[in-house]
Amino acid sequence: MIIDSHLHLLKTKYYNLDLFRENQMYLPQDTSLDFLVAVLKKLNISKVVVMGQKMERIWDSQCGEDYVLESSQEHQDLFLPFVSIEPVDRIGKLNRKELDRLGELPTDRVRGILITPPYGQFRSNDPQVYPFYEIAQDRGWIVQFHHSANTGEKLVFAHHKYVSLNFLNDVLIDFPKLRVVIEHLGYPWTEELFTLMASSDNLYADLALLYGQPTLTAWKVVMAKEYGVIHRIMYGSDYYSYDSNAFETMSEHIDYVRSGINRICEKSGWPLLTEKEINGVLSKNACTLYDLDENGKSKE
Repeated sequence: MIIDSHLHLLKTKYYNLDLFRENQMYLPQDTSLDFLVAVLKKLNISKVVVMGQKMERIWDSQCGEDYVLESSQEHQDLFLPFVSIEPVDRIGKLNRKELDRLGELPTDRVRGILITPPYGQFRSNDPQVYPFYEIAQDRGWIVQFHHSANTGEKLVFAHHKYVSLNFLNDVLIDFPKLRVVIEHLGYPWTEELFTLMASSDNLYADLALLYGQPTLTAWKVVMAKEYGVIHRIMYGSDYYSYDSNAFETMSEHIDYVRSGINRICEKSGWPLLTEKEINGVLSKNACTLYDLDENGKSKE
């Protein structure tokens, strides 16, 4: 069994493609739901955290919130829907429209929220974001952050000054019961993230988009083991869902977790992962976070 803890559903009609072209950004493609579901089932993936990505404040774009929720209703046995939000509006004030939208969502339709400070150019410890954490903590929703540098895109796309882990530290202290996931192991500030994880049992991280750096990522996973937090590291695929080679690409990434990391560790003289730790990254850790049983079914 495999749990994918990070996958985006995209609709290009919700993007300002001219703005993306002007700044030489990646150009998204629509996610074919039938194709994606077939790939996931072929890969024996039992549950998938699906989300859009709101970037309206700066980039006049999103992935399609309605599409995510509609798709999740259609595939309730497979998808765990997250709602992407922008807590700060275009003039830098509390986004009350978003706050109202979040408050009106039925608790049983949403498993968490996605917040992306560098794309929206705000800090995660901005007091204007705190009402959104209050809702998430009260409802038991997980907050997933892109709290890292952007991997491979232009610097202007995700300003580093908005993703200092010092900001996240404040959030963890002020909301001790909030369950949080940091995407991409907090790239490139991974060790700093692990020090926070070592002191916060509710803090998790995923491997999404790091498979192109196999040796470096293997070392980061070894660090997670050394820091005693590997039981909160999870597999995630990210944007490969719309790639025509999605099956081949995601298969390679899963095999990397299953055996590739240990091959690198053996050659490098680093500690090997146990079978339990490998299975944890691929499924067990996510099952713990998302309250799933050993078959990937909700315990509710």
